[in-house]
Amino acid sequence: MAELQMLSEEEIPAGRRALLDSFINLERVAEYCESNYVQTRLVYHTSLLVCSVHVFYIYKTTLG
Repeated sequence: MAELQMLSEEEIPAGRRALLDSFINLERVAEYCESNYVQTRLVYHTSLLVCSVHVFYIYKTTLG
């Protein structure tokens, strides 16, 4: 009976807290990954745009 009481009063609530903490941490990791992915894609596309503009400028200035 003492084991059941210890489970219901200590171990189960501690396990729930650990699961909730893990869930919150995984949610934060997912948000970070998503944000980092979006920023990386934005930098990549901005770099492509800058290169394209630069190539166009060189083309226009050298070929008239």
